[in-house]
Amino acid sequence: MICANGWACPVCSAKIAEKRRGLLEKGLAAHLANGGGVYHMLLTVPHTRKDKPLGLVADLLAAFVRLCSGKYALSVLVPGYVGLVRSLEVTHGDNGWHPHLHVLIFTAAPLYRTSFLQTTSGMGNGVFSSLIKQADSGNIQRSALQRRSAP
Repeated sequence: MICANGWACPVCSAKIAEKRRGLLEKGLAAHLANGGGVYHMLLTVPHTRKDKPLGLVADLLAAFVRLCSGKYALSVLVPGYVGLVRSLEVTHGDNGWHPHLHVLIFTAAPLYRTSFLQTTSGMGNGVFSSLIKQADSGNIQRSALQRRSAP
């Protein structure tokens, strides 16, 4: 028996996640095989044990909306931008709840070091300063975009 509630049921959540993972792997492999580029970006917010998980998630998602809109949007700054896929992950540890977004950014062709540096410097000057203002918790941290290889 299944309920198909991916948000509340751990059994159904695992089944749904596995199905989505398979679809993503196929799409990722096809995109790379056709000469596209795929990059991983990790976004998070600072947190302490006192922070409530819903507030942290709300801050993170509001900042992500900002990242995807306006003159400093990913679609504007990333050369050859095709689209993105995101996944919210929330873990719990010594510092309390820790939400983070995994974002796969798809480009028409692989980005080379010069275009990567231009992209990230533009993001640092515009987008991330806007995200800092957007998030109540203070700032957004990001990892460097990294080339993903086919599975």
